[in-house]
Amino acid sequence: MVSTDLSTSEYGSRVRQLIELSRKLRDIGAQSVLDIPRIAVIGGQSAGKSSLVEAVSGIRVPRAAGTCTRCPMEVNLKSRPGAWSCQISLRFEYDQHGLPLADVSLIPFGVALASPDDVEIALMRAQAAILNYPLIRYSEFMQKSKADLEKYRDAEAFSNGTLKFSKNVVCVDVYDEGCSDLSFVDLPGLIQNDERELVDLVEDLVRSNITGECLILVTIPMSDDMENQRSMRLAREVDVERRRTIGVLTKPDTLTKGSTSARQKWKDVLSGKENVLNLGYYCVKLSDDAEREKNLPRAEREEDAENSFFATTDPWSDLQKTLGYRFGVRNTVAYLSTQLTLLLDLTLPTLRLKAEQLLTECKEALTELPRPVVMDASTEVLTRVTDFCQHLTATVNGLDLVTDDGITATDGKTFVQQNRATYLTFKRKIRATAPDFRAFEDHLKYTKPFYYDKDESDEESSDEHETPKTCGPYNLYDVRRVIKSSIAWELPNNVPFDAKRKLIGDFTCLWDVPAVACYNAVAARLQQQLGASIDQHFLRFPRLQSYMTVKIMEKYEIQKTTAISAVETTLRIEKDPLFTQNTHYLDSCRRKWLTHSLSDPPYEILTDVRSPFTMSRRSSFDYPAVPHAINRSPSPTTRALSALAELGYKDLKASDLARLTQHDNFDEEVNVMAEVRAYFQVAYKRIIDNIPLTIEHALNKGLANSMKVNLLQELDLGSSEASKRLKDLLDEDPVVKARREQLEAQRRRLEQVLVELSRVGV
Repeated sequence: MVSTDLSTSEYGSRVRQLIELSRKLRDIGAQSVLDIPRIAVIGGQSAGKSSLVEAVSGIRVPRAAGTCTRCPMEVNLKSRPGAWSCQISLRFEYDQHGLPLADVSLIPFGVALASPDDVEIALMRAQAAILNYPLIRYSEFMQKSKADLEKYRDAEAFSNGTLKFSKNVVCVDVYDEGCSDLSFVDLPGLIQNDERELVDLVEDLVRSNITGECLILVTIPMSDDMENQRSMRLAREVDVERRRTIGVLTKPDTLTKGSTSARQKWKDVLSGKENVLNLGYYCVKLSDDAEREKNLPRAEREEDAENSFFATTDPWSDLQKTLGYRFGVRNTVAYLSTQLTLLLDLTLPTLRLKAEQLLTECKEALTELPRPVVMDASTEVLTRVTDFCQHLTATVNGLDLVTDDGITATDGKTFVQQNRATYLTFKRKIRATAPDFRAFEDHLKYTKPFYYDKDESDEESSDEHETPKTCGPYNLYDVRRVIKSSIAWELPNNVPFDAKRKLIGDFTCLWDVPAVACYNAVAARLQQQLGASIDQHFLRFPRLQSYMTVKIMEKYEIQKTTAISAVETTLRIEKDPLFTQNTHYLDSCRRKWLTHSLSDPPYEILTDVRSPFTMSRRSSFDYPAVPHAINRSPSPTTRALSALAELGYKDLKASDLARLTQHDNFDEEVNVMAEVRAYFQVAYKRIIDNIPLTIEHALNKGLANSMKVNLLQELDLGSSEASKRLKDLLDEDPVVKARREQLEAQRRRLEQVLVELSRVGV
């Protein structure tokens, strides 16, 4: 054990305070979020690193073959009155896959040791416990012998899960009133002659520990050239400016008197002429095996041998006057303690600011996550099911659901508006199936008439833009053939009802396709809305979401079956029987059609070059004005009415002229056309309302009204095993849960950091 007079000074009190602070910060895991100043000892195998650790700490570390350092070992030297003691602990910061744990745990490994001679075997046991975590409980290693530990270092052990190296830490707290306060981490020695994967693993472990605010203590054996030191090259990779690296030259006794060139080279390095480092180099002479076998106290034995060597051996004796402070373990420890204290004093204010910033960010990130479940499982599930059902009801009714805090949870009007647009499309498709009756002997000479109802807006009346399947065209002879084919035992001058049934059936059979298409569009929209609502209310709990998705979609499919059956029933009603009590409207439509078709036919003669799309429209049954209606000269009808007025027949209308004409032999056909076209208008007015209302009530409202009862029956909240089953369903999304646990652990850690910093006045 090496001591200095630092421990007895006022400055030594500050050193103890800061080094103890750095240890506490590491014990609470602050290094996972903050760059805690530290000292790391690195070096290749056989570089004298273990001997240096022993000389500084006063403990014996494992040296037997195969017992090299396989995990970081943190050594904390603490000066305090009383007998010497050593407490070994295990600090678990990572899982077996090398991933950071949410909470860092520091576990005492056995009782405090009272003799330095007991430390070596205890360290072997502690390292074995680290390498086998969490496969084997750490307590099982506390009493194992060296022979027992051997089996954890062979190929079979590695194949069974024992790690070759670990990032978890063995902590060694040494209490001795004669020591200097110091804290450092002894990292596994760099290896070369092994599997590439293992070499890279060790280098990555070392590299991760020497980045940031770390003083890198590189052990460099003088028995080898500086250019061959992989540890120094690694230090230069992370410390490009060479401001954090301290070189410790070991094994000066290997340079014989004949090694003049090598001695001069190392002398230049120590003097700062070669391979310059901002913090310089120190040279130590460590005990060999023969010196360890002496019965002298370790500190006395090592210090006497070292002082004697440097005082009597060239060229080191020549440097004692100018660079004497760069020789010996005592001076090295004093320098390390000073540099670590300076680094801590320099960085602690920045650490506090960083901790406060991270704590603020951590709290903000926590607020963005769903709040943890605080209610019992039944209440939580019931609340979410109720909210889902309220959401669904508001959506199908076109209502905006507002939460208690004033936030609009749904945009119910969008769903209804989209359905209305679908129903308008359905209406237009039904309108386009109107029978194309042309009251002429040869319909090929005339275009299809273009009608529209005076009670419908031009925006909704877009038949001319539709290209649907329609029935017709029918001329007078076509209708006559239908009548003749329908005659059975009717008396003369009686048109068979079957003729009208057949003509009506020609357009009602065209309504199935647009009606089903309308239903499918609304059903698909409802399914999409259900999916979005399920995500909104259950996404946080994947198992509950999966369960509710299955149950809700089952109810949806059942409701779909009911709804399509209702739609089909509505369509069948329009096909048989042919019935209406709206006789006034039926008769009005019939008379309008007769008037406009006979007295002022709404057709364009195909020889006319004008298009029906360019003709002006007027409000009539649902047809456009005739072409000649826009001529400058009066129409024949107008001239006839004028002539009759001159003869004294005043106040006559165009419809009155029909009574003056002689009936031709197409009266039956024209009347059938008028009656069928009038019935279309009546049935069309019904179907464009009945199908949408059937869909709304049988599908949308039917599902919304029955959903809550059905879901609660499925959940069976009153059963004996409901609580456990629902609790299982509330297993949170592992990603969200892990994220919250990580943030909560980080929040606790940062709050502890700020408490510890406040205790030292930072």
